Amino acid sequence: MQLIFDLLNSQPFTLNIDLVQTAFNCQDSFYVQRVTAYATIQLPIAWCQTTYNNTTLSLSILLPVHTISVQLILPGVKTIGAIRVGLSGPSAVEEDGRYTLMELMFISMFIPSSLDQVLSQSTVFPIQLTQIVNETAPLNMNGLSTFSAIWTYSFNVETSEVFQKESQYTFFYRSQTNI
Repeated sequence: MQLIFDLLNSQPFTLNIDLVQTAFNCQDSFYVQRVTAYATIQLPIAWCQTTYNNTTLSLSILLPVHTISVQLILPGVKTIGAIRVGLSGPSAVEEDGRYTLMELMFISMFIPSSLDQVLSQSTVFPIQLTQIVNETAPLNMNGLSTFSAIWTYSFNVETSEVFQKESQYTFFYRSQTNI
């Protein structure tokens, strides 16, 4: 049974972020950093693409560990109308299918309550992950149990605090947006 937990704990995570209705593009000098108690370490952006007439910026960042605090730094005063945040990770199978780790793939969209709101200058999206393991007993006495596992997630985000009126965002000069 330990093997299924080992599969969960070794599953690589990719953080996926979509900035929707924005003027940010892949040529902007934004960056992602890992924040620890003692340092900030820049993380490489594995993939960047703009779509929908250059109004959506999509980013993928490979995470070095499961428990992590990551910050996306976006320079300037360009606004963001909505945001999608999620994680992905590949499936894995061991011992001829006896242990199966399900693919991790989720993304949640956060949208403002009115059309005149944009993403706030400094926003936090904490993701809580929980391991779910299923054991299926064999149908006969000589069989072996099979195990499958997947991560489940939840966001602890107050949407009313994530967005603000666009006039409040642009009234004072902002040097960057932090997500």
